[in-house]
Amino acid sequence: MRVMLVDDEQLALDFLKRYIEKTPEFDIEIVGSYTNPILAKDAILEEEIDVLFLDINLPEITGIQLAEEILEEKPELIIVFVTAYNDYAVEAFELNAIDYLVKPVQLNRFKETLSRLTKKLEANSSQVQPQTKGDKLQVNVLGHLSFTLPNKKTKEIHFRTKKALELFLYLFHRRHELVNKHVLVEMLWNDLESSRAFAQLYTAIYHIRKSLAPYSEYFQIKSQTEGYILHTNKVQVDAEEWEAQLEQLPPLNENSIERYLKVMKLYKGSYLQQYNYWWAEADQFHLEQLWIKHAMKMAGFYNQLDNLEQAKRWYHSICQLQPLKEEAYFALMKIYAKEGKNALVHQQYQALKKVLEEELDVLPEEKIIDWYNKWSVKA
Repeated sequence: MRVMLVDDEQLALDFLKRYIEKTPEFDIEIVGSYTNPILAKDAILEEEIDVLFLDINLPEITGIQLAEEILEEKPELIIVFVTAYNDYAVEAFELNAIDYLVKPVQLNRFKETLSRLTKKLEANSSQVQPQTKGDKLQVNVLGHLSFTLPNKKTKEIHFRTKKALELFLYLFHRRHELVNKHVLVEMLWNDLESSRAFAQLYTAIYHIRKSLAPYSEYFQIKSQTEGYILHTNKVQVDAEEWEAQLEQLPPLNENSIERYLKVMKLYKGSYLQQYNYWWAEADQFHLEQLWIKHAMKMAGFYNQLDNLEQAKRWYHSICQLQPLKEEAYFALMKIYAKEGKNALVHQQYQALKKVLEEELDVLPEEKIIDWYNKWSVKA
């Protein structure tokens, strides 16, 4: 177990060293010890260590802040906080600290921590990573987030908080671009005081890196002074794949209709539809319009073939997705009129009239009103 010790009091460092000497059964190597947190940070980032024993009450920067900055670069590092006060316990464990020692540390309590550390390191070394090497990973953003592994199994990805989830998705949305830290703080934590907001950002980045650790072949978050860049490698996106397949569709006819049905079935919902992020609205609208365009084409095709059941199914689906699509209601009115289902003609007209009035405060198109009035006289 390679450890580093950071405390602004030399006596405290010497105390921890003596305890380590008294516990040879844990096979601990002290890589370095520092009273200066700035020098300590440089050494921690440079050296290969397993565990950091870190005092919280440091000059110039708190141990919590120092841990946040270190974990941005080394999310796998295990931290044990040491302090004379317990006021920071909650913040410490928010950073996923494995333990929290209160001074003066008792030897038995110190041994408990070392036992916990040993078990953690053994678990980390024996952990089996998902078999994702070598092939593409598909990120599914139609509807909600999931990953489809190269073995074709789909896995739900969980993040510790909703803010961490949104942060990852926004970085993915703007992958390969530098996203400014101030933009992220304003977007996600604008209700917090500045230093606290940035602390939340660093913590969220740390937890994102932990969640993505099994997929390190595919994702890498690079920290820069101004912000973060999420790089992806061998990653495909279901929304982009779906749009590409739409563009490759041949003219719609009896020979190609099955291919249309297969491609349209891939649409599981609009872009990140489950989450209602304002920054995703433009992409949501774009994908919805693509689906509606092709759904209208297919509904019209079935209508021309006099396959009215399939035509109605597609027109109803269009009305559900876009309640203001007047052409779909109009087509349903004509089909029901053709079938002699007068009540359903009235129902579709009233549904269209109601939604237009509530949403836009307008009446249906003049051609629809004229058709409906003439049909009502005959009916």
